[in-house]
Amino acid sequence: MLNELAGGGARHVVVDLRQVSFLDSIGLGVLVAAYRRLRASDPPGSLRLAAANERVVKVFALTGLLGIFPMHALVEQARAAADDHAPGPPGGQGGG
Repeated sequence: MLNELAGGGARHVVVDLRQVSFLDSIGLGVLVAAYRRLRASDPPGSLRLAAANERVVKVFALTGLLGIFPMHALVEQARAAADDHAPGPPGGQGGG
């Protein structure tokens, strides 16, 4: 569904991670692919993550992906940031 949103014209996507207790390389690959599609659109879009538990955040930290994905404590915060049309770190660089 995420890739369908990214490829189907969505500009700003928020992924609610509240129910995610395990994330492996396949899940990370799906998120990275969707991120790339959204960033490649004209105008560039964004992919924001929200409400991840400590274990999932650790996976992003260990893989170096915290610098790519804006991480928000609450879904509402991620939505507000997306509504501000802030695309996140340009080119996948910087803080998040």
